[in-house]
Amino acid sequence: MLAVAAYLVHRLVAAVGWRDLVDRLRDASPAWLLAAAGCVLLHLWLWGYRWKVAIRRVDARPRRRVIYAALAAAASVNLVAPFARVLGGLLRARYLARSGSHSLAAFYGVVLFDQIAHLVVMTALTGAAVVCGLWLLGRDLASMALGLVLAATLAAFFFWEERLTAHGPQWIADWLESRSRRHRGLRRSAFARGHETLRMLAGLLADRGLRFEAAGLGIALFLASALAQGAVFAALGEHPGALVVAVTVALGTAAGTLAGTPGGLGATEAAMIALYVALDVDRLDAAAAALAYRGVYYAVVFATGVPSAAILEWRLGKTVAATDFPRPEAGDEKR
Repeated sequence: MLAVAAYLVHRLVAAVGWRDLVDRLRDASPAWLLAAAGCVLLHLWLWGYRWKVAIRRVDARPRRRVIYAALAAAASVNLVAPFARVLGGLLRARYLARSGSHSLAAFYGVVLFDQIAHLVVMTALTGAAVVCGLWLLGRDLASMALGLVLAATLAAFFFWEERLTAHGPQWIADWLESRSRRHRGLRRSAFARGHETLRMLAGLLADRGLRFEAAGLGIALFLASALAQGAVFAALGEHPGALVVAVTVALGTAAGTLAGTPGGLGATEAAMIALYVALDVDRLDAAAAALAYRGVYYAVVFATGVPSAAILEWRLGKTVAATDFPRPEAGDEKR
């Protein structure tokens, strides 16, 4: 899939020429690119704050710097690793388990809550983006029909929200607990860990106030991404319109998620370039804006995530060493 996406990006850019693309990027305003980087930082901060809000519901011990550093480290892993969401999620839970009062399995339930909140918001925004995109393309009837379907789907979701969120995971958690009592050894441990994770997830999903707060923060962090893309267009001296930018960022992100490549690499860029061209943005400007936006995003995530991962791993190593080799008591030294 990554090779196919890379080929599509190459074909889309080759239509305007790589040399022209490089020249276009050289003319970009450094000040606006710096503003785009600031918007990406805001996006990451809002993401971390949403996660922190969920963590504080269950454990006050993890310090703020650990929470944000763990998220930054996991975000950098998400951009390079296969099965990125699983690996990044486990990494987040691992760092929290070392600084909090719950196990890795329990904190993974907090990670799952954050991922579910992100998925629900981005699914709704993607649907809204398709509706708006059809309207921008002049497909008014299709846009209206899809808008009605989306509204009905959201209404049904909110009506069944309690049963779809807290009740489902809680039922599975109870089933895993009953299974853990019937087994011994490794199987019992696996069922018990699964019960811990889903019990934590069910408890967070049962908090209606937390759900709505997470949804609001999810919309805010998407808007921060759209602002970053808008700042990149401003750096190129272009202004395609806020709705065009928001629609393309939403659908490009969705394409990258569905493609399954690390961080949506290749698929997101190809989808964004194609969408901008379809929405009457000049092909050269579309390619330059999409690739510059993704380049800024990668640069900010790696610049914050790699040092965070190094510091957390170093501190984790010190904690493990102190646990494995405890200092002797004063009386023991004399003996």
